[in-house]
Amino acid sequence: MPLLLLAAAAFVAGAMTASGSSELDSAKRFAAAWEVQDFDAMYAELTTSAVGKYDAEAFTKAYAKAQQTATVETIKVGEARGPIDQNRGEVVPVEVEVGTDSFGTINGELGIPVADGAVDWRPNLVFPGLEPEEKLVRQTSAPERAPILAKDRTPLASGPVEARTTVGAGGIVTGEIGTPPTERARQMRRQGFPEETPAGTNGLELAFDGVLAGTPGGTLYAVGDGARRALAKAKPTPGKPLRTTLDPQIQQSASDAL
Repeated sequence: MPLLLLAAAAFVAGAMTASGSSELDSAKRFAAAWEVQDFDAMYAELTTSAVGKYDAEAFTKAYAKAQQTATVETIKVGEARGPIDQNRGEVVPVEVEVGTDSFGTINGELGIPVADGAVDWRPNLVFPGLEPEEKLVRQTSAPERAPILAKDRTPLASGPVEARTTVGAGGIVTGEIGTPPTERARQMRRQGFPEETPAGTNGLELAFDGVLAGTPGGTLYAVGDGARRALAKAKPTPGKPLRTTLDPQIQQSASDAL
């Protein structure tokens, strides 16, 4: 083969290798930034085309919504390889481990589309296992709220949050159920409780709400084009009964004396 042709072939091969390397590096930086929740750094890796379609605010909100839906606590990224050719172009597959409050650990692979040395972002990249045009939807199963027990193990407060009942004068100490305080409401949303779920507002119901309430379960779905796929499932964990040292008779006598 003439020397000129050999040189040209070597140049083309080198250019292709350099392009693939830059796209792999960009995908690695993108994934590493996702692991530490640095959305500005993630957005900086996007192609000009992706930036034109999705502004930084919409990009960040998409991740926040997906992570709230899946009750995400931690994200760990593993090995990245490629780029490899797929039907929709080149992608860099990255192993991902997502720790969630409601569904435990979810392991999957994120196929990061790449082009022109950058990440050609699409909305399905907010969670592993989503196909193009799919979104995350959570169906929640509420846990059973545990009772508050007296010293003799008789219930002072029992029943679901929608119909909580107290016995005798014990309700003075056990407290009430209603709209949770702001910080507790935030914590409940992170755990996967539906919006406006009642919780303890005072007394023991508030002080031990995290123990009594339990943990929601349900199913995490990928939904798109009139169909849905289950990505993860978990059973709700009921709350733990709270046994106190309260004596119902003494409580009633004290209440009657007031």
